[in-house]
Amino acid sequence: MSITSPLGTLELLDIVMPIENHSNSTPVIAIDGHAGAGKSTVADLVAHTLGFWHVNTGLYYRAVTWLAFEHQLQLDDQVGIEALAHQAQIEVREGKTQQEVFIAERAITDLVRTPEINRAISPVSAFAGVRSAITSRLQSLTHSRGIIMDGRDIGTVVYPHAALKIFLTASVDERARRQHAEALAKGQQISFEDLRQMIISRDDQDSQRSVAPLKQADDAICIDSTGKTPKEIATEILMLWERKIQA
Repeated sequence: MSITSPLGTLELLDIVMPIENHSNSTPVIAIDGHAGAGKSTVADLVAHTLGFWHVNTGLYYRAVTWLAFEHQLQLDDQVGIEALAHQAQIEVREGKTQQEVFIAERAITDLVRTPEINRAISPVSAFAGVRSAITSRLQSLTHSRGIIMDGRDIGTVVYPHAALKIFLTASVDERARRQHAEALAKGQQISFEDLRQMIISRDDQDSQRSVAPLKQADDAICIDSTGKTPKEIATEILMLWERKIQA
C-alpha cells in the first residue's frame, strides 16, 4: 500500500505484525539513544506515517522529577520519590504540536521541559522503584496499529522483543546545538557550553546507572544522526520497518 506522508510516498504493507512482548501483541518499534539525538522528533515522523502511537517515555520520568520538586523532596530521597512514581496519575496525550503531559488532569507540559528538570532527571530516573513503576505502565500500553516508543531502555528492558530496535546517537556538539536552539526558541537562557557539559554528564549518568542503563541492544540497528535531518533518519527507519514486515 502506498502511504503519502511528510517523507513522501512510501510503499508499506497494510498489516499489523503481531510480536511477542511482555503484556500484549501490539507491534512495537523501539528507539533508544542519547539525550538530544533526535529520538522524539524522528519517532513523531515515523508514527505519523505508519499510523502508530508515539510514546515519549522521557515525559513520564520528567513528570516524576517535576513531582519531586513540587513536593519539595531532596533528589536523594529515594523512598519518597519512588512512592510518588507509584502513586502519580501521569498521562501523556497527543497535542496539536507536541505531546502533552498531565498529572491528575493538571497540564504540566511546559513545566517538565526546563533546564532545572533536565539537570535532575537522570538521578531521579536511576532509582529502581521509579523505573519499575514507569516500566509497568509502559508495558501495559496498547494501540490498534502499533506503538513507536523512544527512551533509554526500551529495547533492552521495556520491550526486549520489540519488532524493530533502533539505537540513535549523534556527536555531543551536534546534540548541544540542537538543544541550545530549542532552549532559545522557548526563551530559556542557557549557554551552549553549559548545555554541552550537561549532555556529557547525563550521558555518563545514563550509561553508568546500575538499573536499566543506556546501552545498545545486541539486535538493535545503530543510526548516527550527526549531519542528518529528522526526515532522512525517519526514512531510514521506515525502510527498515518495511523490510521487517516483508520478511
